[in-house]
Amino acid sequence: MSLMFKIERQFSNPASFLLVPVLLSPLSWFLGLNLIFYHLIAFFIFLSVYGKKGQKHIPLVLVFLGLYSAVYLGSIILVVPGEEFSRILASLYNWSYWLMGCMLIYSVVNAREDLDFTSVYHGVSKIILGLGALAFILYLGAGIIQELRVPSLLGLFLPLGALPPLISDSFSLNLLGVDWFAGDSTPRMSLLAPYPTAFAMAIIGLLIFSFTKRISLVLVLVCGFMVYMSLSRMVMVFYLVSLLLVAFISLESSLRRMVSVFGITLLLLFLPYVAPSMFLAWDEFNAVRQASSDMRMYLYQLSIDTALEERPVIGMGVKSRGELLIPLGSHSTLVGAFYKTGFLGFLLLFCFYFLSLVMAVFSIVYARRDVAYIGGLVVLFSVFSIFEDMDAPQLVSYMFFLCVGFLCRFVKFRLSQ
Repeated sequence: MSLMFKIERQFSNPASFLLVPVLLSPLSWFLGLNLIFYHLIAFFIFLSVYGKKGQKHIPLVLVFLGLYSAVYLGSIILVVPGEEFSRILASLYNWSYWLMGCMLIYSVVNAREDLDFTSVYHGVSKIILGLGALAFILYLGAGIIQELRVPSLLGLFLPLGALPPLISDSFSLNLLGVDWFAGDSTPRMSLLAPYPTAFAMAIIGLLIFSFTKRISLVLVLVCGFMVYMSLSRMVMVFYLVSLLLVAFISLESSLRRMVSVFGITLLLLFLPYVAPSMFLAWDEFNAVRQASSDMRMYLYQLSIDTALEERPVIGMGVKSRGELLIPLGSHSTLVGAFYKTGFLGFLLLFCFYFLSLVMAVFSIVYARRDVAYIGGLVVLFSVFSIFEDMDAPQLVSYMFFLCVGFLCRFVKFRLSQ
């Protein structure tokens, strides 16, 4: 079945049409539409679902996410008079992701049709293989062309230098770069996304989507190669964890429950003995890119201290660059939430993530396999949020909220029935 036929078939189903951006993600990236493409699809489907007659359901995760979005917008508005226009623009762009998340969750929950991830298996597998081929070509050419950054089709006509970095990066194809890794200069790739870590996490998302129908060793190997070429240590670990999750979910649900109880018991019994070795391994892992780790920890501490000293209740609203090239409140969704929205916003977002994780863990242990895979992906995305921004990588953010909405149809914490 051709990719275009798959896309055409989705148009008749508002819920499944939400999967179309995943199939069109390479085209959107190449054209330079990533900045608005996912938001527009979410808005279009939201209007379609909202306009249909019938009782609507509001899951509790959506309540917390909506309140967080409102607090975040209020924090931005409060600081508008004293901030540069470029910083306000960048902050409103970050805020738009949370609005997109609200629309996606609402649409998935209230669409009459089910969201069928298995229907996009062939399209997703072709995307993975195509990106893998491109990554291999770039790897072979890395010795000759160490850096390769070209504008997207839309980026050819825009003054990218005048835009905030994340926005301008979304109009560029940052194919190949060089970074320090394990004591040597190593090629680093970024496909589909504005930066390498987002690329690697998007690849894991696509791979898990493919698992909902069929597990392919070829796709596993190709994705492993691309995750490695991102040089993202965190996502490398996530990739290994995702494979362990796949092995666990492949068990029957009754056996999953038994293994869960047995595994938790063993963990509690042996954790005091293995903890020193785990900390030693963590130190070695950090040493692979020590400068990056040190900068990240310093950024977290400075962001928290700044918010505590100046606006602990409602936050700073806008991420300031201050003395660093990296904006304060970056590289962690939760730290960023505290910096931008204070204790109030942080608590609301924490409740959103907590409920999402409850649904995800429940799905992993009890649900049928295709639902359990999505639950596993929500867990990975949630942990990703601790160390990276969820309101920056377009495709990753879109997939995350889509998966949370999907789980809401199976684990119903709702305000109405």
